[in-house]
Amino acid sequence: MDASFFPAYRRTALRPQEVLVSVCVPFSRPSQFVSVFKQSPRREDDISIVTAAMSVTFAPGTDAVEELRLSYGGVAAVTTLASATGAALRGRRWGEELLEDACSSLAKELTLDPSAPGGMVPYRRALTLSMFYKFYLTVLQKLHEQGVKADAVQPDCRSAAAAHRPEPPSSIQVFQAVPEGQERGDTVGRPMMHLSALKQATGEALYCDDIPLYENELYLALVTSSKAHAHIL
Repeated sequence: MDASFFPAYRRTALRPQEVLVSVCVPFSRPSQFVSVFKQSPRREDDISIVTAAMSVTFAPGTDAVEELRLSYGGVAAVTTLASATGAALRGRRWGEELLEDACSSLAKELTLDPSAPGGMVPYRRALTLSMFYKFYLTVLQKLHEQGVKADAVQPDCRSAAAAHRPEPPSSIQVFQAVPEGQERGDTVGRPMMHLSALKQATGEALYCDDIPLYENELYLALVTSSKAHAHIL
């Protein structure tokens, strides 16, 4: 599977009589580093603006690039592989000069028409470069962890390579105080638990999608009229 697998939007290179049986994702090597990135309007459960998957393989024990693959989503009608940039950086040391040349090459290779669907063209183009910069810093840190001699990551840039780990959500519920002389049967102001609260909180509540299907099950569907105030015959 290469850059030609998706020739157009929602189309693949498969022929009508062909079926994709499996996709093999090989294990990474000790000198190979892989990262994925996604930028969305919100952090959780949202459609991405730009995505990226990057892989770089070095000559063992060095910071010399043997192979660099940069793929992007959201910058074209299909997933785009920056093959020209990857080829131009083979054999180069993983350092500041490579970073500058990579950003310059990506800016030329990944172009977006001003009228591209989704808008935000300057922002999306900037994301392609910032994602590579984040990948560059992440790989530098990993090279140092392996004892490979490479450029040092400046202290003020280390946070750019840190993974985002959101804090676990927490909340409290405050009820108003009930006067001491209020009768037990008077529910005004009293905290009353919903009948289904315990089952919903523990995951035991059953919803329509949880009900199993049965053989010869009868389905009912509402059919609305396409005419207002019509007589049903």
